[in-house]
Amino acid sequence: MTEFHGSFELHITIAVPSADEWARLSSWGVDHKAKCVWIELARGLQPSQPMVTVHRSGTLAGILEECRSLEGELRGLGLTPLRKKVECAIDNDSVPREDRDWGPVHVGRYFESHVKLLLEESEDLTGIRQLAERHEGHLSRNAFRTREDGRQERFVTQRGRGCGRRTFQERIDALVRTFEAAGVSIAEIEREFVVFDSREQLDSGWLTDS
Repeated sequence: MTEFHGSFELHITIAVPSADEWARLSSWGVDHKAKCVWIELARGLQPSQPMVTVHRSGTLAGILEECRSLEGELRGLGLTPLRKKVECAIDNDSVPREDRDWGPVHVGRYFESHVKLLLEESEDLTGIRQLAERHEGHLSRNAFRTREDGRQERFVTQRGRGCGRRTFQERIDALVRTFEAAGVSIAEIEREFVVFDSREQLDSGWLTDS
């Protein structure tokens, strides 16, 4: 296992909770400086994906151990962890820079980007979805996120394997150009490298490579 080290973002996806369980989780999140979000995929076998997100620094081995500890705490709240996912910054020294740097050590890992779109409340999502799929991008949203200006947010997610970050960035740029040409507002772009994903099949039916 490549010994990644630095800053990491940890996501633990849980089975869909009851209202009381979600309230307990939200309270736990405040106490543990964790963010609780409920992601809704546009399609797929598991479209509802509530999760906990925390930020930590250290080695990948240490972070995975902390994931196991957090899973235990969540089970103590009566919740069922389904997946743990660990991401690092795309410019981490251990991330493959060029296509030739991708090797067997990175099997199971992938690049991921999230382009946040700002859409009018009446926006036809069919057209947005079609633009995204030209670049193997797929839609999701934060189920509980609302904006005061009435506009809606959608995320377009891309994943990439077998390439370096330069090639993956080119894919992101191409997607962004497509949306800009269509007059779609882009609020934010996030890029990361997923160093561990215990259950990527949870996204089956959403992304074309899942």
